[in-house]
Amino acid sequence: MTAGLLPHLPEAFCDANVLYPSLLRDLLIRLDIEGLCRLRWSDGVNEEWIHALVRDRGLLRAPLDQTRRLCCLNWRHDRLKAGVA
Repeated sequence: MTAGLLPHLPEAFCDANVLYPSLLRDLLIRLDIEGLCRLRWSDGVNEEWIHALVRDRGLLRAPLDQTRRLCCLNWRHDRLKAGVA
């Protein structure tokens, strides 16, 4: 299926528990890129999942911050505001 075929894209606000697991985060972002859904999340949610991965798994923060930056570059800023509007 190619981007833009759905007349009304399903929208979802992703909480930190959805973005925390890398496989789920990757899948959802790929679905958004393909135009099959529209994801939203807030700066606070970004901070929450990054903090949790550093705390729970001892991951380095810098690569996670890079992931956040790449996500923010690929979506307009209004898509990163809290709530689904």
